[in-house]
Amino acid sequence: MKDKVDGKEIWKMLLKTMEAIRNFHDRNTPHNLRPKATISHIKVMSCVFLSSSGKIKLKDIAGELGITPGGASQIVDNLVKKGMLKRCQSKDDRRVTDITLSKKGAMIRSQLDSAFGALIAQLLKSVPYAKQFIFYEVLETMTLELKKQRKQ
Repeated sequence: MKDKVDGKEIWKMLLKTMEAIRNFHDRNTPHNLRPKATISHIKVMSCVFLSSSGKIKLKDIAGELGITPGGASQIVDNLVKKGMLKRCQSKDDRRVTDITLSKKGAMIRSQLDSAFGALIAQLLKSVPYAKQFIFYEVLETMTLELKKQRKQ
């Protein structure tokens, strides 16, 4: 292992790792359990997954993904038709529509959480807990920095 790495090397390793995880998941998920969703669908669903309340507004999805509200609306409409998301009138403001997971969407989330949670546990089983915690802190720091950059 190297003593020093630069940003380009870290980026390549991150990309290589993400691709290997995605390929592993694709190879090991039975075809009938794979969500019938594109990357764009999963990005939109992830906005709902990661919202603290379990619901999100369309404009917030668009802002999070850096797409137009119209583009976000098209993807959400497609996911509603597929039964993965629901549009619900906001309890706080009748003029606003909240986007939430449907039962099918919640099942997909559960499958993804279980599959990737088990995979990450398997991949990190030989890594001491202290290093796992540092890895988590690095990911958290990167996420916070990206949020700051988005607000500028």
